[in-house]
Amino acid sequence: MTEYVSPDMDKVARVVWSAEVDGAEPSQQLRVHHAWLFENLSENRVRLLTQETQMGEPAKKTGSRTAKPYVKCPSGLAGRSY
Repeated sequence: MTEYVSPDMDKVARVVWSAEVDGAEPSQQLRVHHAWLFENLSENRVRLLTQETQMGEPAKKTGSRTAKPYVKCPSGLAGRSY
């Protein structure tokens, strides 16, 4: 973990991690940086924002694939506005 800001009602919580794979060949090297932000909202709601950056040949290979849904919406929530 490279950064942590604890949750508070008045500020956004933040968790950040980074990782590196030092492969013997340049084609095996990978760097990843991932951040999660958690924000308290009114009416007991929470906003979660996440962003990830990947650099290196292995990332290029996975970046060309079709993405699968990261989070599935619980039944009955899809299409509702909050």
